Amino acid sequence: MVAVTDFRTVAELARLISHNLWRLPGDFSAVAAIPESGRLPAALIGLQTGRPVLDLGDLLTPAVAAPDGALLLVDDVCLTGASMAAARERLAGRHPGLVVHRLAAFCQPGAEAAVDLAFAAAPADPVFEWSLFRSPVVERAMFDLDGILCGDCPAEDDDDGPRYRRFLETATPQAVPRGQVHAIVTARLEAYRPETEAWLVRHGIAYGRLIMLELASDAERRRTRPQGRFKAAAYAADPGARLFVESESWQAREIARGAPGKAVFDYQGRVMLDAEALQSRSLPRRLRRRVAGLRRRLRLP
Repeated sequence: MVAVTDFRTVAELARLISHNLWRLPGDFSAVAAIPESGRLPAALIGLQTGRPVLDLGDLLTPAVAAPDGALLLVDDVCLTGASMAAARERLAGRHPGLVVHRLAAFCQPGAEAAVDLAFAAAPADPVFEWSLFRSPVVERAMFDLDGILCGDCPAEDDDDGPRYRRFLETATPQAVPRGQVHAIVTARLEAYRPETEAWLVRHGIAYGRLIMLELASDAERRRTRPQGRFKAAAYAADPGARLFVESESWQAREIARGAPGKAVFDYQGRVMLDAEALQSRSLPRRLRRRVAGLRRRLRLP
């Protein structure tokens, strides 16, 4: 199960790097990333230190010379050290005299010897915002469709008729997960299954199940607003699903409340939620409202 406490955001990564720049070795003249996972932290370090960020693949070709100083080799997380060791070995074969400093933003306890520097301990079951869509967790995740896999339908085309069908056929892919997702759960009406399935096949999006809303019309969906409840029920009933990725914040909160013990990624708000986290966040707000009401009744300033 994905735990909210094991999730790290891009903002957290940026803060971690900026607070630890003083720990970097002083002799590196360039940065390179372990592909693809290290590219974001390497870019952030390069931007903040003014060092060029080199492509590791280019460095391993005869056409590219080694940097003048040491190289900082960066990954987002070190779990076993295998990727870092393989990259360092290939660099030593191509540039025998190159000094390589190995850095991981996060490091699994027990793997510290595989790097020269780590900024923080890795969570127990790490899930990162910047690599979520290419993480193995997608194989156990349910995905919303509109607003994630493709954009939302423009209001002028949302006629529950020919214009909407044309949108379903021609929508541009937006964020495509790597590998097969556990299920796609969408508030699109079941009547539009043929167009939806054809679009998913056309754009190479693999999935286990496609769960759609069974209502008579879009007018009924607008009147009853069942989206969050519908998705929460599908999520709660599926023991194989460990994460729900939802495009709209209000639905993400409803799904989290309706599937206790399960995590929901609010794609719009860029936060990981669960029912317990929502409860802890709402308690201070409720207390503030009660105090404000009491002050009004007592006519306190």
